[in-house]
Amino acid sequence: MEQAIVGSIYSRDVGNAFTVLINYAAQASGVYRDFATLRRPNRPALCGWKPNLAVVIRRFRGDFRTQSDMRLIVALLASLCLVGSLSAQETQTSTIGICKGDPLPPDRVIVAEFESPQCEPPESKNAWDTAHAEDGLTTCQNTRSVSAFASVMELVICEKVYSPKCPERKDGTPNGYVWRAPGECEKQKSNLGIESKLRLVCNTTDMVLGSEEYIIAETKTGTCNGVPRTTGSGSAWIVRDYAGLNLVRISCVDADGKPLDKEFTATDVILRRFSDRYCPNPGTLNAIALSHYGGSTMPGASLPNFPDDATYCFGSPLLKFNEEKFDRVFDAGCGGDTGKPNAFKLKQWPNIAGEWLSNGNGGTYLISQSAGTLSCSGASGPATGYFTGPSTFVMQWKANTWEGTIVSGGNRINWNNNSVWTRK
Repeated sequence: MEQAIVGSIYSRDVGNAFTVLINYAAQASGVYRDFATLRRPNRPALCGWKPNLAVVIRRFRGDFRTQSDMRLIVALLASLCLVGSLSAQETQTSTIGICKGDPLPPDRVIVAEFESPQCEPPESKNAWDTAHAEDGLTTCQNTRSVSAFASVMELVICEKVYSPKCPERKDGTPNGYVWRAPGECEKQKSNLGIESKLRLVCNTTDMVLGSEEYIIAETKTGTCNGVPRTTGSGSAWIVRDYAGLNLVRISCVDADGKPLDKEFTATDVILRRFSDRYCPNPGTLNAIALSHYGGSTMPGASLPNFPDDATYCFGSPLLKFNEEKFDRVFDAGCGGDTGKPNAFKLKQWPNIAGEWLSNGNGGTYLISQSAGTLSCSGASGPATGYFTGPSTFVMQWKANTWEGTIVSGGNRINWNNNSVWTRK
């Protein structure tokens, strides 16, 4: 099986970058063919990996692209195992190419499109150049994945510009986006008098945040005086207003892991925890990515249609009264000790969707299912329900609520009113 090392091996956190990225690459084997590949041997080799004799490393310098074949010798591999890093001086500004539609490395952003003979369809701009996210970089993307590394999550999209390297828009509007550090973006927009979703707020006792405002950075300014509202921090905050924006919220957090100087809402879920160099106490898990979901926090209430494979960090308010619907798992994006559960993942419930025949009234019922949430229509009218265990659920009709137990390999339901349903 081919395993790929992506550009993220040059992460600032070089101490564990090698191990982390081998694992990441395993999920997209062979995708990053333009950068470098290793083969796993049939028997252990140095560090458990044996290099291909021909390793292709693709380097881009501005608009001039060269490709060189390099021999990856055992000494280089040993240095990777021992040090976990390569020359950051050369690679921090380099770009690597990926085919359009392939996964984006988590520490990179898209900066240009180009034509590659290794991608489809041929004779078209079918590939992306990607680069490490950094202050002032112009990209072709205005969104980011919640699985992106902290170096991507901590920046803000500050301005729209025209870029000859990005796909043109049919309406002629700007096609590039400049990513900046929160403080630099706020300062620039303030100096130019440009309306912004960012504002500088003094860290004093009379500070008030809007309902959708979150602190995303600390800063210092000579214009702020008075008694600090939050001790041990800068004299001011950079605050972002997410009102009207369908975006994941980024927020600095306090010692308890809650949004800094703000309360969670009842429908919040924490998507990940990470270290943000612009928040207080950099180097710790001092920031979160969170999202508002619809739904109720009441026990047994229907939950939103969460993706089956998504995970949510412990401490998510929306899941507080619905933990029985989730498995406890470990997710590296939620921090904590490796292997210890720190996140919720939606349980894989048995599938009872379909038509059922009752032995009681002879009626036919149609059950619909979305993960652990159920609905039913048929002879007794509409009903809604939810799973309460691996093989048990409740269903509520207008007049009654009954408990069902799934038996016979999912082909029979025994109800606590002594009736039985069988698959039709």
